[in-house]
Amino acid sequence: MTHRPPTDESDARPGEGGDRGTSPSLRTAAYPLAVGVALVAAMLWPLAWPPGKDDFPLSPYPMFARPRPRTATIPHVVVRLSDGRALVASPRHLGTDEIMQAFATAARAVAAGPAAALRLCHEVLPRVVDDPDYPGVAAVEVRKDVFDVLDYFTGSRRPLRGRTVARCTPEHQR
Repeated sequence: MTHRPPTDESDARPGEGGDRGTSPSLRTAAYPLAVGVALVAAMLWPLAWPPGKDDFPLSPYPMFARPRPRTATIPHVVVRLSDGRALVASPRHLGTDEIMQAFATAARAVAAGPAAALRLCHEVLPRVVDDPDYPGVAAVEVRKDVFDVLDYFTGSRRPLRGRTVARCTPEHQR
């Protein structure tokens, strides 16, 4: 009897090519199983990190896990009106449409000291004087105020404490 070579893997005998003794169902199940184990390990890996470690792309989000301070120090520009009201200058008065850029502008001026804060004050003053939403501008102040965060977001915008870094009035502008 002549031996004919196998025509496909299903005709192959163990040890003659083909599946090499591993069942097809085990091979097809191994890949998804390995991927699943790797994903679970990647999700659990941050749990082994020391507290406070935060690393992209796997992050335990410690900003939400640690207590946050109750107060925030905010550098900003305040417009004092002749009727006694105090309004916060809008970002456009600081030369931008972006809130974070306005914050950064005020923060840089405060950090640089009174001379830089006074320059910012004189830049903002003509913008608020010409704004009908700010009637009767008495003064512009570049300030660094401390707010209670919870009170601020529930309606109380009164600072706990603060200091005026620079102050200018329309009379000084002329």
